[in-house]
Amino acid sequence: MRLFLRSILILALLSVAGWSTVGQADTSVLDLMPSDALAIAVINRPAELDTKLTKLAGEMSLSLPDELGISKDGLLATVKTMAGVKEGFDEKRAVALLVMPDVKDTTVAHPVILIPVTDYQKLISQLQPEKVSDTVSKVKVGGEGALTAQKGDYAVFVEPDNDALLARVLEGKNPPADVLAWKEWIGKQDVALALTKSGAELFYKHAGQQFAQMSQNLGGPMMALSMAYQGLIAMAQDEVTAAASGLLIEKDGALRISARGNLAANGQFVKYLTGLKPLEGNPLAGLPNEPFILAGAIAWPEAAANAMSEATAASAENFPEGFPARDKMIESQKATARMMKEFRGGAWMLRVGKADQPISQRAIARATVTDTAAFMKDNEEQTKASAEFSQGMGVGTKITVEPFEIDSLKGMKVITDMSGILSMIQGMGQPGGMEMLMIQAMYGKDGKNTMYVVAADKQNVIYDQKDEASVRAAIAALSDPKASLAADPGVAETAGHLPKNIHFVGYFSLPGTVKAVNDFAAANLPAFPKIPEFPATPPIGFSATVEKNSVEKCLYVPAGVVKAMGPWAKKLGKLPLMGMIAK
Repeated sequence: MRLFLRSILILALLSVAGWSTVGQADTSVLDLMPSDALAIAVINRPAELDTKLTKLAGEMSLSLPDELGISKDGLLATVKTMAGVKEGFDEKRAVALLVMPDVKDTTVAHPVILIPVTDYQKLISQLQPEKVSDTVSKVKVGGEGALTAQKGDYAVFVEPDNDALLARVLEGKNPPADVLAWKEWIGKQDVALALTKSGAELFYKHAGQQFAQMSQNLGGPMMALSMAYQGLIAMAQDEVTAAASGLLIEKDGALRISARGNLAANGQFVKYLTGLKPLEGNPLAGLPNEPFILAGAIAWPEAAANAMSEATAASAENFPEGFPARDKMIESQKATARMMKEFRGGAWMLRVGKADQPISQRAIARATVTDTAAFMKDNEEQTKASAEFSQGMGVGTKITVEPFEIDSLKGMKVITDMSGILSMIQGMGQPGGMEMLMIQAMYGKDGKNTMYVVAADKQNVIYDQKDEASVRAAIAALSDPKASLAADPGVAETAGHLPKNIHFVGYFSLPGTVKAVNDFAAANLPAFPKIPEFPATPPIGFSATVEKNSVEKCLYVPAGVVKAMGPWAKKLGKLPLMGMIAK
């Protein structure tokens, strides 16, 4: 991107001279979008945003002059120096960056800056204007050339010599309906970006090409991952008709990042989401109230369950000939298909646990199903068939299934034994290799793990890999909200800031994550530097809501987390190796 564009974009973002009143965001700039616009970024309430950023930087122990090279006189003084502009701004209107297709080649995009003015002529008189026509002038912004003209009460800036694009913007009418429909939502954000249907199509096309090119240069798992992303991008290209995202800094300094997308009315996404109901009651039921790293819950629609079940069953029939125990793999896939059809949602958690506790023992989950008796039967058949397939393939992993009962509740124990693989690695003379480290970190020093699977009631199945006491705690947390993770004060605080009637929710604890990383390093990588403890703060929350033909997502970062991040990052920066990453 040219220096001209960088300079004028900074000017657009920070043009806050003399702003003394803060009112509702004026999103009339959206009305200036031509019908073929690809995207628009809007900066609402610039004065208020400027104040928020300055205050937030102070609370994070960051110095804008030192950290960002901003003049100690403030952001505005820096921008004025760069652009050479002092007068002419309309102090009460939004600033925008418009993305337009090239007049001749629609696969190429160009930026257009829209700046509100009180006096257009006074504004451009400061930019060394050179008259091109009665309405168009060449100007200098930050030492770089640009073309400018007036449209309504906005100054329109484009790259130099792109007079055809300028004319297209000036003449453009009929703003994209999908963006106009989001006017109110865009107005509530501090900064918002909206992608039109044309913009979404161009974005996904370019993204698909990038991943296709990456796939040619990659091999093994990375190539498979790249191809999987290609598939997702191709699906999104057909399913997502428009998208938008927004950032809001709340009064207490919390960050709220929102995103939304419109879905094709007759697309597969809408079909799969039919009949989806919001999370009800206690979404975290079945998750004990313990220090955690990551936790969440999801509601799953019957239509999606049926589609996944059908696809899995079909893939079983196409499993290639020649594999040992091929019949067992087919049997396992068909049982999996039946389980998928019965699945209606659930919850999961990765606990902090104890320092010497394997990763597998930190995991716990709840599956909500149509009927636990049928689901448990299919689960047992699937596990046994998978175990026989693994044995037939000779992969060195032994899986056994045993009946299990706890407090009159029936279930099974799935015992995974990786000791054979550990012995094989030791026999190869690589006892300290990464493979052994990962197996032992996951399953323990002996490479063995037991998963307890229990039908806790008619609709819920508990999966726990720790011990029987933990299973009991999960069962208690299923019926008693006070015993569940929902009772954690930090989780409750974050949950209160997330939208209502959501279909997915997740929580990420930075204090828990840092402790778990330090514990893992102490047990497995003693030379690894200890990461500074993160202060006790509520978890970061994220959610998703489905409404008719649209999806809205929210990421909420509590004020305590934001304020603690600056000092913590500085401590992190002083560590060897980690200091390089932090910088």
